[in-house]
Amino acid sequence: MVPPPASPSKKEKGSCLLIALIAVFVGIILCAGLLTWVFVLRENGDGPDVDWQNATEIPTTTTSQATVPTMTTQMESTTTTSVEIHKTDATTTMPTSTPEVVTMATSTSTTTEEVTTTTTAQEVVMPVDVASILKEKTKEFEVVEKCAEIQVLPVSCSPSQSPLTSEPSQFQPIHYTLNITIRDIRKPVLEGHMQLFASTKDQVQAIALHAAKIHNMENRDRVHVVNCNTGETICVSRVHQIDEIVYLELAQSISSGVDLRIDIDGFISADSGPHVYKQIPTAKWRVPQMIGSIFEPSSARHVFPSLDLHNQKATFNLCLNHGPSMVAVSNSLINQNVSTSGITCFEKTVPLTAQQLSFVAFEKTNPLFYNTTTLNGAYLPEINMIFNLNAKNFQQYEWIHSEVSKVMSLMSKWSGFSYPLPRLEVVVAPVMAGHSALGVITLPAQAIAYQKHTSTHETLIKEVIGQWMEGVVTTEHTCFEKALIAYLEWKINEELQIVKKTRKMEVSRIRPRNLNETADQLRVIRQVKAQSSNLCSPRFVEVFYTLDETYGQDTVVGMIRVIFDKFAFSTATISDWASAAETAAGGRPEAGAIILEWYRPSSKISRPVLRATVSSNSVEFNQLTEDNWTVPLEISGSAGTQLAVISEKKQTVPFVSTDYVVVDANRKSHAFVVYDADTYLRLIRCFGDSRCPSKEIGGIFSDLGAALLANILPKPENQDVAKWKSVFKFMAQQNLVEGTAACCVEHAIREMRKCSYWDIQDVCTKIDFNTVLAAVA
Repeated sequence: MVPPPASPSKKEKGSCLLIALIAVFVGIILCAGLLTWVFVLRENGDGPDVDWQNATEIPTTTTSQATVPTMTTQMESTTTTSVEIHKTDATTTMPTSTPEVVTMATSTSTTTEEVTTTTTAQEVVMPVDVASILKEKTKEFEVVEKCAEIQVLPVSCSPSQSPLTSEPSQFQPIHYTLNITIRDIRKPVLEGHMQLFASTKDQVQAIALHAAKIHNMENRDRVHVVNCNTGETICVSRVHQIDEIVYLELAQSISSGVDLRIDIDGFISADSGPHVYKQIPTAKWRVPQMIGSIFEPSSARHVFPSLDLHNQKATFNLCLNHGPSMVAVSNSLINQNVSTSGITCFEKTVPLTAQQLSFVAFEKTNPLFYNTTTLNGAYLPEINMIFNLNAKNFQQYEWIHSEVSKVMSLMSKWSGFSYPLPRLEVVVAPVMAGHSALGVITLPAQAIAYQKHTSTHETLIKEVIGQWMEGVVTTEHTCFEKALIAYLEWKINEELQIVKKTRKMEVSRIRPRNLNETADQLRVIRQVKAQSSNLCSPRFVEVFYTLDETYGQDTVVGMIRVIFDKFAFSTATISDWASAAETAAGGRPEAGAIILEWYRPSSKISRPVLRATVSSNSVEFNQLTEDNWTVPLEISGSAGTQLAVISEKKQTVPFVSTDYVVVDANRKSHAFVVYDADTYLRLIRCFGDSRCPSKEIGGIFSDLGAALLANILPKPENQDVAKWKSVFKFMAQQNLVEGTAACCVEHAIREMRKCSYWDIQDVCTKIDFNTVLAAVA
């Protein structure tokens, strides 16, 4: 029997189901493809460029917050951020107020990581009330306003017969009204007019200004001096220059405490090359035209006459005359009421040193503008990023804003002092190294082009720190500023993990292998002019690590807070920092002493070296350097760890241990510690013993090699010669020293496998310690 044909309704139903399944399958494939394009291709920048002119969102930034393993917490901070992209050309101007943009609230979720520190409650840092901080300077501003209205009267006097001089330090600047005209970008040549308001600290008959190769000042008709107290025009009898100081000799003596106005018309700076960068587009080099300042100590005097010392802060009113198609930025916002086409005038700055003055004029760049916001409770200003690049995909530079924001937020919390200006300008320019002036950060274009390079992020972090440590508070010791910035960069990286480095790793890297070395080629301390003869030694950074490791991890941060509370917009001395360190360390006077001693004029040996002789119930310390040092040192043994403060040339510290005794077992100190021969023999056994209180015995022997090269070890006694040879053989076998130190260790035991002839003759044979050891077979 033939079965009946299938029902037509069932066929149709089966076909519909099949079609539906195919449609669903195709839809899934399309969705998967779309998601892949959005989250993978777009993330890698392989898709088409975003229309940033009409963009209404910015990427969400994820930061990392440290948590304790036993108590995992997740903090969230909401940041309100707006971004606007500007194309600057001949017809555009920089925004000076909050632009009308779409503001998006983005939730920034933090990820968790396991560390051994404890979490603290989020601290809110409110915006700084600059007017309140500078309230006491109101009288100075009143003097400037009244004195600016005094007219110069015609006066005449006979030229002086003998040169009269004074010192720039005898004057305190109050305010600069500065007009700079860019005459020629190619050389470059800058022309200027200036009114400098200053007060005298001593009785003088000549005004001393820093001016290096500034032309047109020798003409007395271009220089006028007004006594602001009496309204009198003082005759300038002669203008002469010695080295980098110009002297304006006066026809009368001026007593201390007198306010003066110095008018200088038409000075020309034709030697500003190292202090002003430039960029000129060519047919093959299609880049924006740009000219800007990059001042370091003693740079400003090459551009305009000034009082250019670290403790000479004053406010500035700057007007910059440039090409009509160019736009300019400086330390403060543009004053729209005064600025016209080709002339940009800026609002009055907060008190700055002359080297902190900054200006940039440019055209046809690609700025990104970010509105005022907050991050983790800290105020962030407007941030304007000016790219010296023909960039199309701006999203690839979002990381700059993200990192700047994170570092600014952390610096605000650490200093207890929020960023004091309404805007930060970040300029990517044709410079060799980064530079920071309050309100303007200049980044090298080549570095920004390579985001994956560690040095790129290190440079950015240091320049942001410089907004506080060189911009708001200035220190008379330049190397102190540079060293503290370097240390804070390490500390910030430990907190934010932007770059994988630790403070311990960095201190170990710069710890000298030869105590006679005062500087090396390590790029530790931020320096623009590496060819300068006054290089800052990397050793200057170590003292901050000692403070934190000895007195608590918040010691340096606490020291900074004390300084900002007392010296914002002014200058702190090394003594001020020492006092702040003592306060931050809980009133420990030795904390301040090590700051004072570490930054005193260096002698032949630039750090403390102590010899520790261990006995059954004490440790005797002898300082081997000519200078006396105050050194906090931890002594570790079977009974635990004891902190001792060594401040005398010879000092005995009671200490009992039934086992090994190690001084500075965790290598926290900036001092080098060497031992007697018997202790080194015990440390050889400690090297492989789990009961040893130190895991860094190799470093202890490495310090011995450094002290040997410095020829600072006392000659060994005859009965100890065999012991020292055993110690040196161990060092050679374990490769605990390297380079010339390794050669001299082998020379002492007469096994010169690694020695070069020149090392032996020039170094090893001249070491007193080696002379004794090498003489014995």
